[in-house]
Amino acid sequence: KYKEIEARFLNQAEVVKARIHPIKVLVASKVYKNGCGDSGSLTWVPNIYITVALTQLFKLSYGAVTPTGKRIMLGIDVSGSMSTPVLGSKVLTCRDASIAMALLYLETEKNVSAVAFSETLTDLIAPSKFQLRRGMTLQQALAATNGMSFSATDCVLPIQHAIRCKLPIDAFIIITDNETYAPNEHPQNALIRYREVMGIQAKLIVLGMTGNCFTVVDPNDRNTLNLAGFDTSTPEIASMFMRGEI
Repeated sequence: KYKEIEARFLNQAEVVKARIHPIKVLVASKVYKNGCGDSGSLTWVPNIYITVALTQLFKLSYGAVTPTGKRIMLGIDVSGSMSTPVLGSKVLTCRDASIAMALLYLETEKNVSAVAFSETLTDLIAPSKFQLRRGMTLQQALAATNGMSFSATDCVLPIQHAIRCKLPIDAFIIITDNETYAPNEHPQNALIRYREVMGIQAKLIVLGMTGNCFTVVDPNDRNTLNLAGFDTSTPEIASMFMRGEI
């Protein structure tokens, strides 16, 4: 029985045909490992074959994602508060969701930069013990970024880094729990500077996973998008915005 389920999970042709999104697999995997649903009284004993198959299914499901073809910079908040649950899911923490999003874009896009930030910034693509690489499982990626030093949260750092390094970026994606501050420069001001310096009308997407009242982007700027909370539709909304479909 379990072997039959495992075989279906690992049938890549069926997975791609069904267009099963990696984030949906992640949520399902978390629920299954917990041995109970988000609501109701149903419980079960997780089976190791299914658990491993879900981990592999997460990677196979990248094939169901349509690339944007854009030059993307991911800015991932690694402050301590990222261990809190996301708004929209009882089983995902902000850290789980942010690293899953990083792997998603690394695997499906050709031109991706990724940095981690709190009060300082760390390049997650450059070789180091914190490096994220294509082919990693989520567990490997979480382990690779574990133990990073953190303090406060300064969301402007990824944009300032792109300005300093003259990186051509079509879209910045800042993933944070939204407990942020801007001691030196507001992210919107840095975005304007980036556009002027690089001559690129870059977009800015901020995923505020805890959905508080803080707004990082300017709502009057049509090339910025602020999303509060996180669920299985979030990645596709972000991609549609980058492609200019919304």
